[in-house]
Amino acid sequence: MEIDVRERLRSGPSEELVSLVFEPAIRRDFEMGFQHLIDINKAHVIMLCKQNLLLRDDASAILGALEKLESGAYSLEDLNFAAEDLHFNVETRVIQLVGAEIGGRMHMGRSRNDLHATMDRMMARVGILEVMDLLAELIDTATGLAGEHVDTVMTGYTHTQPAQPVSLGYYLSGVVEALKRDSARLEAAYSNINRCPLGAGAMAGTGFPIDRSLVSELLGFDMPTSNSLDAVASRDWVSETLAALSILMSNISRLSHDLYIWSTDEFSYVEVADSLAAVSSIMPQKKNPIALEHCKAKAGHVFGALVANLSCTKNTPFGHCRDISAESVTPLWSGLEETCAALRLITESIRTLTVNKDVMSGRARDNFSTATELADSLVRQFDMPFRIAHMIVAKVVSNAVGAGIRSDHITPEMVDEAAVSVIGRPLGLSGEMLKQVMDPDLNMRIRSSLGGPAPTEVRAMIADDSRHLDEYRARIQARKKGLFDSGKRLDSEVSILSM
Repeated sequence: MEIDVRERLRSGPSEELVSLVFEPAIRRDFEMGFQHLIDINKAHVIMLCKQNLLLRDDASAILGALEKLESGAYSLEDLNFAAEDLHFNVETRVIQLVGAEIGGRMHMGRSRNDLHATMDRMMARVGILEVMDLLAELIDTATGLAGEHVDTVMTGYTHTQPAQPVSLGYYLSGVVEALKRDSARLEAAYSNINRCPLGAGAMAGTGFPIDRSLVSELLGFDMPTSNSLDAVASRDWVSETLAALSILMSNISRLSHDLYIWSTDEFSYVEVADSLAAVSSIMPQKKNPIALEHCKAKAGHVFGALVANLSCTKNTPFGHCRDISAESVTPLWSGLEETCAALRLITESIRTLTVNKDVMSGRARDNFSTATELADSLVRQFDMPFRIAHMIVAKVVSNAVGAGIRSDHITPEMVDEAAVSVIGRPLGLSGEMLKQVMDPDLNMRIRSSLGGPAPTEVRAMIADDSRHLDEYRARIQARKKGLFDSGKRLDSEVSILSM
């Protein structure tokens, strides 16, 4: 008996529908999700047998056919793109191998709607675990570089203008703090992904006495989804994942932008490795830090994927439709791919970065970034209100800039001149004290308030970052082990029924 899944329709699909819709989706699902689909079918058949909905011999025959397809007997060349999707291709082949009387029972108690929802989640969790692994590597690399540069003084900036002396280690620890929040968002997204829709049917469950919990366990999910309508109607887990990826990519882009600016000849704070740069076809002197440019730009691709997903989702009925099940999910795959690429590039950029310590510290000495400490010192030394001290130092800086004098050449006489103009009397600040106050290294070290750039604080932050990384990696490994263990259990159940 030949099975025709399109028997309701009076014609086959048009060439346009096949080439523009069915074929691209089937190719992608075959490349990314074939094994997942095979596993879904295995788990479903095992459950049907255990629930006495399928005879053991029939279940064994179907499992044998699935294992044959899994072993390489089914390839891209075997696909029929007019068959609408990968599931119909696989089901048709199973029926050809074991007959319609047996193979036709495999789809009992489920729909393509819940099946594809399950396969999408299984593909997504593989992708997000890869992102989580790469993010852990980035955090590890950035934390390691921070530890090497706890004492490397540099200018901290606000509004891209010199603000206060900090260290490169302090800067990198701040970036890591943001990346730690990214890791938490990805873990939360994974938890929402890892719920099994299989058994939800088209949208209203099934009248067959199926065991959704068993299928969920065999496929490595934490639990089944609660509401069958929501299981097939919702892809907000895609939106959540892309939102988490977008925030992560924004952080990567900002880090890349700083390194990009710092690598200019005007800054010369850092230099990217030759292996991550490109040359000019006309200008022989050029070394272009293109890896950083790609990191920045790839963030835009991920943002676009999120917008595409949300745009496909809005104004759709809360039920199953191809807008939701197909189009809204499609941007996720490119979002994951672009994020992985950016993570690899930025991690390698940091790993191979050359830091010009002398340039950094020299710039901090002459660009007025120590002015805040001068104001603070006037408060301490002369019991002066901070606002008055702020006015005096602002006057000192204004006069120095006007005279073309950099901060490392400010004199006690200049401070007195400003003080007279503000409070009507000189202060008599000593030259030795002024020298200490204007020292960027001392500025950094005395800022030991919680979260400050003092080396003691930064080392504490780095230690906390390292602890977080160990715990984060342990949770990733636990997730992977859960998938591995469920896969072993699935294989064991197949072996038992195949005996």
